[in-house]
Amino acid sequence: MTTMPGKFPLHRLLTPLGVASLYTVFAVLWILFSGHLLTVTVADPVLSGRIELAKGLVFVAVTGILLYLLLRVRGTTDEGDSTPVGMRLVLIFVALVLVVPLIGFVITRLYGPQIEREAYADLKAIAQLKAEQIENWLKERQGDAEVLAGDEKLAELAARLARREQDEELAGHIRNRFDQLRSSYHYDRILLLDTRGRLLLTSGTEAGIAPVLPELLQQAMASQQVQRRDIYRDKEGHIHLEWAVPVVLPDARGRRAVAVVVLRVTAQQFIFPLIQNWPTASASGETLLVRHEGESIVYLNELRHRRGTALTLKMPATALEQAAALAISSGEPGPMQDLDYRDVPVLAAHLPVAGTDWHIVAKIDRDEVMAPLRDMVLWVSLIAFAAIAAVSAALLLLWRQQQRAHRMEMRERSMAAIEQSERHFHSLFENMVEGYAHCRMLYREGVPEDFVYLEVNPAFETLSGLKEVVGKRATEVIPGMRESNPELFEIYGRVAHSGQPEQFEMYVDMLDRWFEISVYCPEPEHFVAIFDNVTARKQYEANIRKLNEELERRVQERTAQLTAVNKELEAFSYSVSHDLRAPLRSIAGFVDLLKRHSYDAIDDKGKHYMEVIADSAIRMGKLIDDILSFSRIGRVGMSISRVNLNALLGEVRNTLHPQTEGRNIEWKIGQLPEVSGERAMLSLVLQNLVGNALKFTRTRDVAVIEIGQAAGAADEWVCYVKDNGVGFDMRNTDKLFGLFQRLHPQEQFEGTGVGLANVQRIVERHGGRVWAEGRVGEGAMFYFALPKSEN
Repeated sequence: MTTMPGKFPLHRLLTPLGVASLYTVFAVLWILFSGHLLTVTVADPVLSGRIELAKGLVFVAVTGILLYLLLRVRGTTDEGDSTPVGMRLVLIFVALVLVVPLIGFVITRLYGPQIEREAYADLKAIAQLKAEQIENWLKERQGDAEVLAGDEKLAELAARLARREQDEELAGHIRNRFDQLRSSYHYDRILLLDTRGRLLLTSGTEAGIAPVLPELLQQAMASQQVQRRDIYRDKEGHIHLEWAVPVVLPDARGRRAVAVVVLRVTAQQFIFPLIQNWPTASASGETLLVRHEGESIVYLNELRHRRGTALTLKMPATALEQAAALAISSGEPGPMQDLDYRDVPVLAAHLPVAGTDWHIVAKIDRDEVMAPLRDMVLWVSLIAFAAIAAVSAALLLLWRQQQRAHRMEMRERSMAAIEQSERHFHSLFENMVEGYAHCRMLYREGVPEDFVYLEVNPAFETLSGLKEVVGKRATEVIPGMRESNPELFEIYGRVAHSGQPEQFEMYVDMLDRWFEISVYCPEPEHFVAIFDNVTARKQYEANIRKLNEELERRVQERTAQLTAVNKELEAFSYSVSHDLRAPLRSIAGFVDLLKRHSYDAIDDKGKHYMEVIADSAIRMGKLIDDILSFSRIGRVGMSISRVNLNALLGEVRNTLHPQTEGRNIEWKIGQLPEVSGERAMLSLVLQNLVGNALKFTRTRDVAVIEIGQAAGAADEWVCYVKDNGVGFDMRNTDKLFGLFQRLHPQEQFEGTGVGLANVQRIVERHGGRVWAEGRVGEGAMFYFALPKSEN
């Protein structure tokens, strides 16, 4: 690789050492610049230490993440991961950029509360300072008034002036005293009134003298104490405070008020400037003087951001979102964060003014307080973003360089893989057992006419017997093939034209061989045939077909023989039914005649013989019926339908009802399934099982017969009949379902030994199974299982 003259090769810079050097430079700049910014913006050493710690932790976290990403990208490139690393790097860069607002959030959380606490402390100090200044000023004015009230000389002059109102010399002495007092303490006016409230003289501008409240005068004279009138607005809009000072003169009857001096101060001259003066430069700092009147909060002073509001602007006392209302309602001094009269969020501190119902509220906009913090967050975020962007750019450039090297390496690997794949393909091509032929189809007017062999494998020659076919036409290699197997040309032409693969078997007459062929289209007008010689298999299949035909013929012959045997069995059954029943009927009939005509003449032994003969004839007839039933069950066809076993059991119980008369039987009937089967045969199963339960519980005082459904395999229904009868020995279970097999003597329990054999034959014809469990003297439990499938 060559580089252009005059340019520094970038890949030299983006070596691991170069990246580490760049990262070191940016880290040093980050530490120096952020540390200088922190020193300038934060004066508190404790807070500065916390922010420095947080800044260091964030820097370590970002450094660790970037180092991990660098190693991850390098490792991913070395391993040849196919994941889109570029997109992943973009996502990671976005995630790192999100660290910037996280840094701002951390700084805000650390420094914000400290700024607010400092602001609250400043506001509290300002509120306390203003409150103390107002309290001291009010005490001074109260002191002025008390001095006047105790001045007996002033009292004598005032009493004489009240008697001689036109005495200018006397009035001049008093006015001079008032002028000195007014000029020294900034009173707006000083008035002297007699006890009836008439104005005797005034010090100050005569025009627009606001009237004095009579109630204030009366209170001052009655109490002989200085009375202060709360701040108020006159008709001209001036804001005043007044002190009514009783002028008291002692006489023989005691002390009496001879006049009242009114000290009037205009709030605009002292109170308002005192309140509005903010000790530091601030765009929103402001002190409010408020009081509670009824249901409202009244602003007493002029507001910084709204003119002409003194004693006119009122807020509901219940509006606790307002700082002024909250200050009065809380009743306790302290800091708060709320809205001011502009509905702007502010930080505020409030104190009551002692001796008054006023509250002083010092407030400042929260935005102004937090402005330095926002500036610091902005600068720190910009620095962090720049550092992340620079390091990410270096990482991206390194990744791109590694990608180029990786692509070169992958290209070399791909070439090696291609060569290896070609070797594998050639090995497969040479050693595959199926024949392979790549051919080009030849058409004439769109009809496949011939094809040329382009490539074949060694197995082609072995399986087809053809030699040296490459470059030759099929009709040249196998003359007469197009005439003998035209469908082969049609299939090859269709695949080469449509591109749809096909698979088929075909006998090639000219080669006298069967082939199984799979053909597909690798490119237009070409096809590849992969085939196997299946001539031997076809011979096997022909032999199997011959064997199957011979077997089918034998099955038909056997079926004909079985049909003849069944007919003979039916004839035999008819013969048994007719020929054996006739003698039994004769025996039963003659025994019955003998009983009716000669019963009394026969002794007891003869009578016993007659009873034995009659019972034997009946049992013989029952045995013949059971044999015929057993034979018929194995031969008769079945009409399959859905059978509700609960309904069928009800019919069986009605049929067996005569066997239950006079007995104490406890029936426990559970829910039985609905199955597929032959209704009459399933009824016979239930009759035999329930009948046996009734028969073998005759010896019990209380017979308990339980019929229900049991758990079984997923593909079968299992039902059972359980009794508390005499039971059986489990060692004899192999005899239970055998024909003519009995486990109990005939004298104890009647029967022919055919019933359970019928049960087994019916259930097995339904594709099911039967079994039993029992214990001698404790009862038995018979199960039968039927398949859930309707087949």
